[in-house]
Amino acid sequence: MKKKANAEKFENRVRFNWGYHDAAQAVRQGWDNPAHNFGFAQHGPLAGLTGLKDLLARHFDRTYAQGWQAGYHDAMDGTYANDSSEAWNVALSLGLVSV
Repeated sequence: MKKKANAEKFENRVRFNWGYHDAAQAVRQGWDNPAHNFGFAQHGPLAGLTGLKDLLARHFDRTYAQGWQAGYHDAMDGTYANDSSEAWNVALSLGLVSV
């Protein structure tokens, strides 16, 4: 069995995409608030999130967290269309993620 540190890692684009769609699911389920910890576990390093800034500061995977933020905003403003390509390109152009 491989240790996590030695395990094959997924590309940034893939991890961004996961975060993007996880956030949209959190919004659809009504978990998009501090009472539901924005859809994350109520215990551990992400317990007690008070907002998106907390997620960006505390999530171990910055690329996933950037995707989550983008998906959250798209779902909240009604522009989520089950495709993270545009959000990825914006984050890439702003230097928030890398290839």
